[in-house]
Amino acid sequence: MDKELFRQKANTFGLSHVAEQLYSFGRPCFRMVGSRAAVSGTIQSKIGGQPDVSLGFGWPMWKDLPLSFIAQVNLANLKSQVDLPLPTQGLIAFFYSQDQETWGFDPKDRGSWAISYFPEGGELSKAPWPEGLSEFARYPEKALEPVKGFSLPDEWSRQSRSLGLTNEQGETFAEFRDWCEGAGAPYHKLVGYPNPVQNEMELECQLVSNGIYCGDPEGYQSEEARSLQSGAEDWRLILQVDSDEDSGMMWGDVGMIYYWMRVQDLAARNFDRSWMILQCC
Repeated sequence: MDKELFRQKANTFGLSHVAEQLYSFGRPCFRMVGSRAAVSGTIQSKIGGQPDVSLGFGWPMWKDLPLSFIAQVNLANLKSQVDLPLPTQGLIAFFYSQDQETWGFDPKDRGSWAISYFPEGGELSKAPWPEGLSEFARYPEKALEPVKGFSLPDEWSRQSRSLGLTNEQGETFAEFRDWCEGAGAPYHKLVGYPNPVQNEMELECQLVSNGIYCGDPEGYQSEEARSLQSGAEDWRLILQVDSDEDSGMMWGDVGMIYYWMRVQDLAARNFDRSWMILQCC
């Protein structure tokens, strides 16, 4: 985002005194906006439906049942790249347990989601529904169009708390944040900062992916947790999928699911080292 425009808009929201700091926090993102217009002959970004996969694709499984297909992103359709080492071509597909029984705070949840990456050059075709995938977990398809935005941390984040905003300024900041990101609900988003329903997730990803149970405060207070804490800064949001009436997606009680990766693993294309968290009201 143009820095001068950012400053001017921050001023209209009464945030001129922290505009410089806010801008330094910012990360480009793509709001993935629903579109009814299907483009013939192209592989579209979408939620729901059946994924476009390469020959020999093995549908990911969890406890002997196929995962639900959640979304796919055609990276070639992004108008410009963001400040993460995302591939510039190819397709990324996201999956999650059809029974939604995992929330991501238990190390045992690993395997109940998956991210598949299909590099450029391979021929892709629509995968048939796998045997064992319930009808309720076959979500209706909706095309997504990427809209570039400028993402800021939410008003309760560590970065935002460091600004010393009043309660009134915090509410104003939330509105300013929405303006920066653009688009509207549902809040499907590729990279940038998440829109948490509950709490920050970076530390949770770091701890639980290293075997620490995070379903209660005890895990966060352990000596091992303290030794791992600095690694929380490596985690970045890859995709956020909101509850979406059009596609029959309801995550808990009107919640969201969030796919995360460390920047090192993303750069190495180690998509099997992702983590997923579900949050709801």
